[in-house]
Amino acid sequence: KVEERKRSRAVNATYTIPVIIHVIYGSEAVGTYPNISNAQIQSQIQVLNDDFAGKGAGISGVPTIWKNLIANSGISFCYAKTDPKGNPLATEGIERISYKTLGIPNPTSIVDASGENTNFTNYISSQLKPKTIWDPARYLNIWITDKPSGSLLLGFATFPAGSTLSGIDGITGTGGPNNDGLWCWGKCFGTTGTLDANYAKGRVANHEIGHYLGLRHV
Repeated sequence: KVEERKRSRAVNATYTIPVIIHVIYGSEAVGTYPNISNAQIQSQIQVLNDDFAGKGAGISGVPTIWKNLIANSGISFCYAKTDPKGNPLATEGIERISYKTLGIPNPTSIVDASGENTNFTNYISSQLKPKTIWDPARYLNIWITDKPSGSLLLGFATFPAGSTLSGIDGITGTGGPNNDGLWCWGKCFGTTGTLDANYAKGRVANHEIGHYLGLRHV
């Protein structure tokens, strides 16, 4: 009976994850791409919370064979209220940083061979993330930037290091203190604002955050 109660508590556990969105831009005003608006960012967090609660847009279209699997995951996302030093954020959940201040190249200038993203992902992981990441034990870090014109990359996330989930141990791309979190192209983040019409439902970030939480392509 004790074990049954423990199992019940584990199944019904709820988690709220504080999110910090690092918006990387040049010298653009807030709301001018790639310095995307607060409203665009907020629309993405709404999609995240709706989908992970099992009530996202399109839920009525789930095939009958899987409808009984629709559920509230018990995971929700909130805006970080303070920075790592405990200082209140001017805008909860958002940090705006110019790549010029960081002393790194414009993200759009990183050149890759056709169909490749190696140089760009290395730039994000080795230059941008280490200079801006907040303690990943306390925050979900999300980086929003523009990308090179020829790149087809929409987003990528780290997998949870040390996970006991099947197939995760030893997988490449696990998160660490300098890289843990999600990078997302600014034009597919959210449902309103400056968006690519093909990716305007906020599902790229949701997909990648699934990886961040341990889901694999199967």
